[in-house]
Amino acid sequence: MAGPTSSILLRTTLDEIQKGQIYNILDKISSAREGNDFWVNDTSKINGTSKAKGQPFGVSFNEINNDYYDYEEFELMQIEEFAGFAPKFDLGFFAMCNREIDHRILGELTYFFAKEFNGIIDFDGAIYFYDLLPKEMKKDGIGKFMEKTAWSDIQAYHEAIVREINGRIYPIEYETVNSIWAYNICDIEFMENWLKHPRFHMIK
Repeated sequence: MAGPTSSILLRTTLDEIQKGQIYNILDKISSAREGNDFWVNDTSKINGTSKAKGQPFGVSFNEINNDYYDYEEFELMQIEEFAGFAPKFDLGFFAMCNREIDHRILGELTYFFAKEFNGIIDFDGAIYFYDLLPKEMKKDGIGKFMEKTAWSDIQAYHEAIVREINGRIYPIEYETVNSIWAYNICDIEFMENWLKHPRFHMIK
C-alpha cells in the first residue's frame, strides 16, 4: 500500500556533493539503501524518535523548471508569495507503507532536511481530520470525497486545526476537474510543532 509523501522546496538546486550528503545521512538511519530506495530502522541520528524494522521509503531529486510539471506557474507564484523566494528544487520523500510509523518517519525526515537546507515544506495535500467533518460531506465515502467537495467546503475545519499551532502554514490553491482544491505548504517552525500534535499525520 502506498503511503504519504512530502516535498522540501529549496531556493537553489542541489549539487552532487549535497546529494551525496543526503545519501550518507539516509544510510545512517537505514538498514539498507538501493539507489533512491531505503529502509529506515532508527531516526535517532536525525534527532527523531522512530524505531522500525526496515520501513521502506524513497527519495527524489527534481529541478523545478519548464520540464517539471508538478507545479503550475500560478502555484509557483503563490509559493513565492509565502516563502519569499521562487523554489528551484524539489527534494521529495515518500513512504511505501501507510502505518502510523510511516507517517512519523516521513515527518521526521521532512523536518530534518528542511532545517538542513533552509527549505519550506509541501505536504502534497491539505491538513484536516476526515472523521470530524460533517456526515453529509462524507455520505459518498472517502473514495468520492475529493470529487464531491471543494477546498471552500473544508477550509474552516482546516483553519480550526492549524490556528492552534505555532508557525506559518498556507493553502496553495489548484484546479481539479470539478472544483478548486488546495494543498498546504509550511515553514520549519510549523512542521516542528505539527510533529508534536496528538493527531499528527502526513498526507496520503
